[in-house]
Amino acid sequence: TFDRGVYVANSSGIGHNLQGAINAVPAGTTIHLTAGTYTGNFTIDKRIVLDGAGSGSNAAANTILQSASGNTPVITVTAGGLDATNRLTIKDLRVTGATGGENPGAGILVAGSTAIGHLTLDNVASVSNQGAGIAFNNTAGIADVAISGATIQNNGNAGIRIASAVPSFIGLSVGDTLVSGNATSGFSYNPSGTLSNVGTGFDFTNVTFTNNSTAGVTNAHDVSIFGFHGDASLTNVTVNSGNGAAANSNSYGILFTNASAYAAAG
Repeated sequence: TFDRGVYVANSSGIGHNLQGAINAVPAGTTIHLTAGTYTGNFTIDKRIVLDGAGSGSNAAANTILQSASGNTPVITVTAGGLDATNRLTIKDLRVTGATGGENPGAGILVAGSTAIGHLTLDNVASVSNQGAGIAFNNTAGIADVAISGATIQNNGNAGIRIASAVPSFIGLSVGDTLVSGNATSGFSYNPSGTLSNVGTGFDFTNVTFTNNSTAGVTNAHDVSIFGFHGDASLTNVTVNSGNGAAANSNSYGILFTNASAYAAAG
């Protein structure tokens, strides 16, 4: 039973059935994952707190979620929180090894056909996935997403990707985060440039973008924001756009394209 609201899982016991634990617990439960490697592809479809032991690469001291199947994100999120206080939270863990395109090969994919809001990703590392590190592809809109203390690195697509299929994204906070070595953009909003999309309330504070667009793809930048109709604030944001051996002369540090936005930087 899970009536105490906290469930502890470990990779040697329930590691092969973490999805079963997610399915079984009621909304509002905290699932603590002990250090170790959990192999699988997991869907979170209710408000829970998924709390690991750390986001480093050493499985003896950290919690690593390793993809098992192709064309499936390591974690797919199809629900959100109840309100700003009662959030769906993923924290202190590492996701890696997803294979496939930008969305199906993502480390974490937020997707569905109903509105999703009040989502927190805290001290999460999303590294070495073939798709995006963190992707949003929800067709009914997203609101109030907080990403903090994250490492989003060496993914085969964008670091953080908000697909043009997302018609409305209101409230994104990214803080104290490293976005590095991703093959296309470090941050990509509305890559198709759909002018009817609404994005606003974007805040980046103490974020470092380093050597993204490593594949030299056209229209891929460290920060790439297309068709933006809202407010964005960039504070203490560092951009190093070396792009290594695959340097792309068409790649920029920060680019707003086809935008009617107010962007504040300080």
